[in-house]
Amino acid sequence: MTESGATTYEAALAALAERLGVERQYWDTAGRHYYAPDESLRAIIRAMGYHAETLDDVRATVAGLDHAANDPLPGTLRLAAGAAVSVPLKAVGNSLKWMLRLDDGEVESGSVMADQLEDRGGGWRLLRLGLALPFGLHRLIVEMAGERHSTTLIVAPDRALGIADIVGEGHRLWGVTAPLYGLRSARNFGIGDFEDAARMAEGLAPLGADFLGFNPVHALYPAEPHRVSPYSPSSRLFLNILHIAPDRMPEFAHCEEARRYMDENGAAIAALRDTRYVDYREAARHKLIVLDHLYETFKARSGTDRERHHAFAEFRAHSGPRLHRQALFDALSELLPPRTGRHGGFDQWPEIYRDPTSDAVQQFDIENHRRVAFYEFLQWIADEQLGKAAARAKAAGMALGLYLDLAVGVTPHGADVWGAPDEYAVGVSLGAPPDDLGPSGQRWGLAPFNVRTLRERSYRPFAELLRTLLRHAGLARIDHVLGLNRAFWMPDGDLPGAYVRYPFDDLLAVLAIESHRARAIVIGEDLGNVPDGFREKLTEKNVLGCRVAYFEREWGGAFLPPETYPKAVLASVGTHDLPPLRGWWKGNEIDWRARLDDKPDEIVAGEREGRANDRRALARMLDRHDAADTPDPAAGRDDDALVDDVARRLYGRLAASPSDLVAVQVEDLLHQEDQANLPGTIDEHPNWVRRLDQSVEDMAGDERVQELAAIMRDGRGGE
Repeated sequence: MTESGATTYEAALAALAERLGVERQYWDTAGRHYYAPDESLRAIIRAMGYHAETLDDVRATVAGLDHAANDPLPGTLRLAAGAAVSVPLKAVGNSLKWMLRLDDGEVESGSVMADQLEDRGGGWRLLRLGLALPFGLHRLIVEMAGERHSTTLIVAPDRALGIADIVGEGHRLWGVTAPLYGLRSARNFGIGDFEDAARMAEGLAPLGADFLGFNPVHALYPAEPHRVSPYSPSSRLFLNILHIAPDRMPEFAHCEEARRYMDENGAAIAALRDTRYVDYREAARHKLIVLDHLYETFKARSGTDRERHHAFAEFRAHSGPRLHRQALFDALSELLPPRTGRHGGFDQWPEIYRDPTSDAVQQFDIENHRRVAFYEFLQWIADEQLGKAAARAKAAGMALGLYLDLAVGVTPHGADVWGAPDEYAVGVSLGAPPDDLGPSGQRWGLAPFNVRTLRERSYRPFAELLRTLLRHAGLARIDHVLGLNRAFWMPDGDLPGAYVRYPFDDLLAVLAIESHRARAIVIGEDLGNVPDGFREKLTEKNVLGCRVAYFEREWGGAFLPPETYPKAVLASVGTHDLPPLRGWWKGNEIDWRARLDDKPDEIVAGEREGRANDRRALARMLDRHDAADTPDPAAGRDDDALVDDVARRLYGRLAASPSDLVAVQVEDLLHQEDQANLPGTIDEHPNWVRRLDQSVEDMAGDERVQELAAIMRDGRGGE
């Protein structure tokens, strides 16, 4: 840059943004062009932790980046497992010392004279360590001329594990997806729990299902049970304690207080099981009282049940300081409710509590040690019960067991951001540009990983997140996997967003490591504005994609036959953000949006005609030609028998498809119509509260379930 003005602040800002991976120009799925203004670039760069308010700021930031780029070691190096480690570097001085800190904590070290290094040209030399490293994220530190430099060595398998690695070649599997919160049973507190999950898996496995999937079970806000979206978690590193089954804890048999409370409040708890919608507030109130009694029993039995207390101590040690910060956050949330009545978070706490290292927080920890330990205990119980549910699913015959979901981000004022604020980009929200699912674009209100910190911390935050997800999952789905390549950051306020590039190849290598460690299969939800070559890269790395029948169309609107779907995908009819097949056929979400948005009659009529065309197209693809001219259900015809036959045909075609996996939504199994979530709404629509019509105890014996399970077994080639 020059002082003459030939390089202006605007040009310098644009160049810096490009260098940091910010793509200010993009095209949506309809081919429309967008261009983020300078205000958006400044906000995004600020969220990364850099300064770019003035030309001097930009110059200083560029100088810092230039200095880092001249480091004698590359920032990251990907290596194959088992190969001898060789690291390129620019040697300074006559000798160097090196220390290698392995992923498991072990340390190797050595020294070498500079003239013993292999010359690679251009000032680069090759340091051969003579070591073959295992999978993992290892840190190499080199000392030369009195200065230390470091790099991350990502030693990874070439690909994640696939279906063939787990169950052998030639297997095409199917399973069921369900809302855990919405499971009915004869014994829960009105919200589905991990015991319900185990029983549902044990019922479905004999029918041929090889996995049972749930929406995210991440930690929410126990002090604010009305904040219920599993895709807006407080933490993705810990679990939702409201899914604990108190009556299945070993302490329950020894706790008279808990049993007495449940007896005295039996009618109220039973009433919660019979409601149409989950009453999170009342379920949480009763459950936390019972859990508190059970915790007291656990403490009282420290001398008689040493093995159990040892297991809790091991969980604490394994979880590290993050567990304590999570428990601290939950205890603080309980005692510091929102001041304004808005949805809470630590942004509404007094200033002295917003920093987890503050004196006030440390004093709170001391004074409320019992409550903090209680929340640590609950995380242990949740992890224990989820693990048992996963084991019971596999013991019942499910090849993959539980299928768990990873939310794309966390709320910006929840436990993860409070405990490690520098790991997240604050001041921006994850979102999506306009696409078929959200024609106006979407702002999700979620904090993304700060790409700068990910690199500086050797991708450990991402690895830790995957390790948590895969701990009890045989199959896992990464929501909006497009974000591993580039994420859409939307600055707070009304500023337009822009894409931010992530180190895709490095993150896929980390994913492959954790897939092998857990022996789990990974699915990437690859719907939306998909860059060229992205899906091919996922397939190359053994990450399964998704194919949703509603979206699989030709340019003219005709539905693609499922036999044309790729092999390396999870195929389904819809998702949790779309209506089940009965509801889609009847246009239920069109009715909802018409009411909520107060749409003119002519607009609604046009949308209904569009859905009628969709029904005709689907009927023709399924060779149900007599259904192609079915009238609009709203006009007086409500033929459930017809749509049920369409469902049987569609799932039969999906089952016969080449896709490795097919997921059946439990709402389609039970012929339910209402969708779990209407995107773009919060309280206007009953999101994340609908309960299933059938109990887990009776589900496997339901004729509707048995019929569709038989269709899936026949199409998949199962017995």
